[in-house]
Amino acid sequence: LPFVGDRLANWILPPGSGPGHAINKMCFSHVYAHVEAVSSTGKGRVDRGTCHVHFQGDPGNLVTSQCVSESALSLVFNREVLPPRSLDGFGTPAQLLGKILYQRLLDNKVRQVDFHTDIIRGARRQVVESIMTGMMGFAFLCFVVNTIWAFLTQ
Repeated sequence: LPFVGDRLANWILPPGSGPGHAINKMCFSHVYAHVEAVSSTGKGRVDRGTCHVHFQGDPGNLVTSQCVSESALSLVFNREVLPPRSLDGFGTPAQLLGKILYQRLLDNKVRQVDFHTDIIRGARRQVVESIMTGMMGFAFLCFVVNTIWAFLTQ
């Protein structure tokens, strides 16, 4: 049966045929992330960051390619201001590209990206849930959380 399933899938959606341009343009992504870190200001206090990101375009196609392209362009054109490597030899895009990638996404003239961030230092600890709406992938949510974390730990 796997042979029949593969043939049927290839007949219905041949490789290389994805959603059309009109479908890609109609889609959008919203991500909301909330991050807390123990504050150095005092006992029981936290530094808190929230971020809401809005991308226009299909998150599985246009948004992913935009993030990958801007990451690659950051490595090519901004190498002199990037850290030489992460402390442990591994790193996320937010850790290694951080503010450079953030600025490239903001300055993009092809497809706008809206970031709304709020950072509070030394706040009282409280329970807040993280929410992810739209059709955003888990990998980008990790990018957003790591970006906030990078700003908090600087």
